[in-house]
Amino acid sequence: MKELYVPSTLVMLVHCVDLPFMPTRDTFEDQTAEGKEKGFALEKQYVSELLKLGIRSKFFLSYERPQSFITDLAKKEKVDLVVLGCGGKHTLANIILGSVSQYVLNHAHCAVAICRNGTYHHEPRTPSPKCFKSS
Repeated sequence: MKELYVPSTLVMLVHCVDLPFMPTRDTFEDQTAEGKEKGFALEKQYVSELLKLGIRSKFFLSYERPQSFITDLAKKEKVDLVVLGCGGKHTLANIILGSVSQYVLNHAHCAVAICRNGTYHHEPRTPSPKCFKSS
């Protein structure tokens, strides 16, 4: 990803709390607290790493549907590229609602790069249409 860096780069980190598909009061409270805690741990880790590299960043924690939150934020902030993970989870919610990466790929106003299982592979060749969408 360092090939994408320019001095004016601003990295926006987004953590959307994974809410239960069919919550009970107990699971909802537990999962939102756990998700918030995980989000702030990720913020601390990644903001610190980016700061060491001299890269500016903003962190967003959301309880909204990640699909619409990411695409709306990208449009509002005039983002040039959305990079997101694709963990390959096949939950009932993903089967019914569709995956976050698929939604963002189809609805974002800008280019989208999807990193499967937390790894990013940059190869000097034409990307597969399944992995990238150009604006």
